[in-house]
Amino acid sequence: VLIDVDATQEQRVDAVRSLFERRNEVGESLRSAVDAAIRDRDLKKSKDILYPKGTEARKLVDGLDAVRRQVVTDIIPEITKSGGRGLVPPQSSSAPSFNASKIISQLQEYQADPNKLKQSITDAQEEAKNVFRRTPTGLEMPTYSVLVQGDDYEIREYEPYTIAATPMTSSSDVGMSVAKSGNAFNTLAGYIFGNNQEKQAMSMTAPVEMTVGDKGASDMAFVLPSNFSDSSPAPMADDDITIKKVPGQILAVREFPGFATDMEIQRQKDFLLSSVSKDNDFVAPDQSSFRVLQWNPPYTLPWLRRNEICTKVLRVAEISETTEPDFEPEE
Repeated sequence: VLIDVDATQEQRVDAVRSLFERRNEVGESLRSAVDAAIRDRDLKKSKDILYPKGTEARKLVDGLDAVRRQVVTDIIPEITKSGGRGLVPPQSSSAPSFNASKIISQLQEYQADPNKLKQSITDAQEEAKNVFRRTPTGLEMPTYSVLVQGDDYEIREYEPYTIAATPMTSSSDVGMSVAKSGNAFNTLAGYIFGNNQEKQAMSMTAPVEMTVGDKGASDMAFVLPSNFSDSSPAPMADDDITIKKVPGQILAVREFPGFATDMEIQRQKDFLLSSVSKDNDFVAPDQSSFRVLQWNPPYTLPWLRRNEICTKVLRVAEISETTEPDFEPEE
């Protein structure tokens, strides 16, 4: 509660009061953790005592550990190998436009209706809190129910939804990979915010999806708001965007923090497949097709970021009735 950006003042006071009332228990836990670390040289045991699994504090510590590992083993070696190519985006030849009339019009609206100004300030404050949120608020997301809650994965049943997808060619060069990812994101963001044939702006949603196969990421997709699911604006002719309907399906999902590097995605694939292989009720029919779900805006602190790796699974009881998995969205 003390590190929860959405906790109320009353909840924080109650948490402090609880810590004080349990001070003897907390002190004993600290002593046990120190003994485990110094006497037994067992840092894992010490970590488990101080930060029990499943708590927000443990997620924070695991996130910091994950980011440190990703930077040291994934990001720095690739940057060194590539010489930093692609990390600096190309500069636009034209200066950003300054629409004075639009700004004046907005100020006049605020003056005429102070409630609009108040709402804009409230919205900005809520958006700023997403820096510290594992899952952002105020965004529409695909609807799903959790069928199985495992120790390190979930089995979810998703309802159908619609996406806008664009190709994202994979590259072993981390700099080029970052650039191509940014280009794909900008293309989709432009479509969502009105760069389409109907000039129709839509609300931002979550998560951003990437389809990942044996050769890396192949495309990126934005989930469309449900009110545009059956009547999506047509993309601009020169934008390589495809509107697809994702059928209802059951997915095995594993959450991980930090950066979704190629090496981290591979690690999470292996973890997820290992977990699913021990599940007696579900099986992954296609172990080469995955999606990576990224839930946060770019400015969320890396160790708080919520990423997920997922793959389609089938019920073991129904596997004999299914001849071919339908993981890919429909055109």
